[in-house]
Amino acid sequence: MRRRFELCYQWFRGWSVGISIEFELPAKIRKKGAWFISSCPLLDVFSQGRTRAEAQRNLADALVSFLMSCHGRGTLNTVLRESGLRLT
Repeated sequence: MRRRFELCYQWFRGWSVGISIEFELPAKIRKKGAWFISSCPLLDVFSQGRTRAEAQRNLADALVSFLMSCHGRGTLNTVLRESGLRLT
């Protein structure tokens, strides 16, 4: 799955600061009952959807939320490095 991740947050007095990261992540989608379960084992992020496409979109959204959370906590470099990914 190739996806551009845009991490944006509000900064002092309305200034908006953003970061764009683009990379490929391994993703798995499998059917379980009526649902499709999507996962990115590398980052241990999971989601689901009623269709394969919905599960893929939901996983992309979950990954963006996860990466934004890591960035906000100052742990993004550590998480990516421990997963074997590097920012350049």
